[in-house]
Amino acid sequence: MNITQDIENSNAVSERIELKKVVRVLDTGSKETNIEILNCLKDYDVRFLENVKIQYFNLSYSDKLDICRKIMSIYALVINMQQRSKNNFLNQRAADVLAFYMTMGYSKETKDVIVEALDTNIKNLNQINAELTKKMFLIRDPYNAQKRSLSPELQKLKQFFLDIDCDTVSCNIRFKKRKDVRPADIKVLEDDK
Repeated sequence: MNITQDIENSNAVSERIELKKVVRVLDTGSKETNIEILNCLKDYDVRFLENVKIQYFNLSYSDKLDICRKIMSIYALVINMQQRSKNNFLNQRAADVLAFYMTMGYSKETKDVIVEALDTNIKNLNQINAELTKKMFLIRDPYNAQKRSLSPELQKLKQFFLDIDCDTVSCNIRFKKRKDVRPADIKVLEDDK
């Protein structure tokens, strides 16, 4: 055999090999459903992911403010669970204020709407804004001390949920078991009295 024949043989072999695109799919736990998935995706190399479970909770919303209030309630819960100190604690009232800013922007008009909707006064709202700025949920404008904007993380949330025109949006919250904690190290936190 010479080099020309080797090249022709390798080209013939590579033409017979059909590469399939790999698709990763969550294992449904049902053999019948998994077979249906394989049949639907027969042009792909299907790999089922095991030991991964997804639970859906459907939350309905009526408008942009309503979805923002729900997003910020979930966000506050996650932030409060991650933070070990009370320095970055985000209470529900502050989360609601952030939802208004996420929906309507930071302005005098928005502040007036918040005062009326949350049944508060401007002095209390200014205290909440100062706290949100101190905790870096709101960022002070470098050129105008009276203006603020959402933190980069909150701006990303706003873009994800509000800047696309669709009726259904999903996000995932992943629970991952920590491997650095032994059962003997787990301590139950008691309420401060």
